[in-house]
Amino acid sequence: MHARRWFVRLAPAIGVAAALAGWGLWPLSAPSCCAGPLAKCTGSSFCRACKNCSSCGHCNSGGSCGTCSRPAPVVTGPSAEQRRREQEARKAAEERRRQEQARAEAASSAESAARAAAAARAEAARASAARATSLLRFGQSLEDDGKVSGALSNYRKLLASHPESEQATTAADRQEKIGRAREVVRVEDGLTVVVRVDDQEVPVRLAGVDPVEGESPAARAFLGSLLTGRKVHVDHDPVRDGKDDDGRYLAYLFRSPDGLFVNRGLIAAGHAVPADVPPFRIRFPLDPPAEQSRR
Repeated sequence: MHARRWFVRLAPAIGVAAALAGWGLWPLSAPSCCAGPLAKCTGSSFCRACKNCSSCGHCNSGGSCGTCSRPAPVVTGPSAEQRRREQEARKAAEERRRQEQARAEAASSAESAARAAAAARAEAARASAARATSLLRFGQSLEDDGKVSGALSNYRKLLASHPESEQATTAADRQEKIGRAREVVRVEDGLTVVVRVDDQEVPVRLAGVDPVEGESPAARAFLGSLLTGRKVHVDHDPVRDGKDDDGRYLAYLFRSPDGLFVNRGLIAAGHAVPADVPPFRIRFPLDPPAEQSRR
């Protein structure tokens, strides 16, 4: 009586289990090799056709289920498409790395070349300044090299017009008679400097010389190397009332205290040539550097 009652209660559940088993969705029993019901038989490792476990080798001989001869589940790696994409991604990353390295090397080379060029220009300016300084000491150099014919005598005549000039025996004395040293405020270009006179900034254009070719950064750099932070004695040239068409004073500059004749120095360094017009009081003959520049 009791057995029949329990059978009636369990009949629906038994029917559902049988239906699921018939559809291959529920195993009637776990393989004898498993430690417990479906302990290892999960996912694709369980053959739903014969309810045998393939993960523990119970029925996986020859790559198929030994009971129902159906292919055993196959675990595959990345697909060919995935491998191709990964390979392309690696190639792209490597190409980006090479390009970045090439750009870095190019930038480093350009920076090194710029530094080398700047150093070469600075060295050339220093060499020119040293050469001009060695050749153009006020007084002795102008007398000894014989290239500025009559320049020193012109200054002596100028100074002789002063009653006290007989006592001017040294280069410093001669410069002082021309005018006291003026501070160089800045170098405007290869032929123009600004000096301070009585708290005013006065533009001075070097007399008797012309630029080699237009605006020359090299001439400006050379003139700056001679005069930046220095003082000069200014001797005005009376041509055109001492000024040019731009209102700059025309003058001959002598650096203080060594007496370097700046106008002459530009010609000797090849950064200027003697001016033909107007007829300046001091005329510079052509030097080999100036002759080469004019050709």
